[in-house]
Amino acid sequence: MAFGWNDFLILARKMIESNDQMLLEAIQRTAIGRTYYATFNLIMEEECEGGRMQRGGSASDHWRLQDHLERAGRHDASRRLHALRRLRNQSDYDLVVRDIDEMVRSALQIGEELTRS
Repeated sequence: MAFGWNDFLILARKMIESNDQMLLEAIQRTAIGRTYYATFNLIMEEECEGGRMQRGGSASDHWRLQDHLERAGRHDASRRLHALRRLRNQSDYDLVVRDIDEMVRSALQIGEELTRS
């Protein structure tokens, strides 16, 4: 059975609802990452199933999907997916992040809106 990428969005939401203050920043950073990967994979799956794109199986799939959305006239989706990836990169690579609460809120909102459409 294929993995349901939407489960990552559910997991991210449940993680944020946890009250574990000792691990709060790690939970928030991880939730942002899971939100990005859920969103990326759900959109990629939709485009591949529709025959509009093929997975390359490499890191270039991330920019290829954004470019594909842009060329397909889905400028807002492309822009928002790129913004979500920037949040994911910050949460994964930056030692210090400012306003992580806002980053989490934005990531979840973008992810949920992009996967709803």
